[in-house]
Amino acid sequence: NFYEVSRAYTGEIAALQASELGFERSGQLTALLVQEGASVQAGDPLAQLNIQNLQTQRLQIEAEKARAIAQLSELETGARAEDIAVARAAVQDLEQQIGLQRTQLARREILYDKGAISRESLDEFSFGEGSLQAKLDQARGQLLALENGTRSEQLNAQSATVQQLDARLADIDVTIGKSTLRAPFSGVVAEHKVDIGTVVGAGQSVVRLVESDTPEARIGLPADTVTRLSIGEERTVTVEGEPYTARLTAILPEVDGATRTQMAVFELEPRAALEVSPGQTVRLNLQNRIAADGIWLPTEALTQGSRGLWTCYVVVPEAEEEEEEE
Repeated sequence: NFYEVSRAYTGEIAALQASELGFERSGQLTALLVQEGASVQAGDPLAQLNIQNLQTQRLQIEAEKARAIAQLSELETGARAEDIAVARAAVQDLEQQIGLQRTQLARREILYDKGAISRESLDEFSFGEGSLQAKLDQARGQLLALENGTRSEQLNAQSATVQQLDARLADIDVTIGKSTLRAPFSGVVAEHKVDIGTVVGAGQSVVRLVESDTPEARIGLPADTVTRLSIGEERTVTVEGEPYTARLTAILPEVDGATRTQMAVFELEPRAALEVSPGQTVRLNLQNRIAADGIWLPTEALTQGSRGLWTCYVVVPEAEEEEEEE
């Protein structure tokens, strides 16, 4: 009630991932960390740019940050008692100087009225008192500021300065990180594009990396054939006549409008990674079961008939022939 027919379906080896890797910034190449042909894992360092100038900048910013933090701490702590005492002494000294200046001015006015001194000498003492008064006002303001402590605006401004230096440090660290070229995926270093000491530009190819994962075979199959396959089952495929064990990993849901087939994705055994190339033709042989009533005959029983048909002779018992005649 059925027979099987072997049918071959054709596909191709999916292209392996290959990337031309370069740095995000320009600089002098100081090291190629992996030899050509070596296997690497995702995230492994491949090459290094010169970062001496970046390290120097980072040290400078760290020093500025330390100074800014010290100033912020001083503002948060407030003025020392010694500083307040010095400011208070300065105020008292100026007050005493003004008192002396006023006494001397009064004497000069008496002498001026008597004609003993000129008007110019009197004016010098008058202006001297004004100058001392201005200095006294300034000293009192400084003393008041020390006694009242640091204003919130000063604290906020200094905190912002520290945060700005933190941001500059973070930016330097990002640039330093970009000075190391890392593998975006596991693979094999196929080629070094430049030599150590070369000044490379941003995006310039430095290393060619080829994915080392097992290759995939993508084969289009009729929809009725796909339904008989199960994810995870193993089949045998051939590439250039060489058989490989392949495991079905996925069946894409879309049906190709031209071929009316669905794409089946097979993962080849690991040794195929070294033997097959992207774009090669791959073939899958499947046994299709055809439902039909019939009789199995040896090929020796067949005789070529007319119009391309095949015939066979059937031996019928004589008794059956007589019954048929009756």
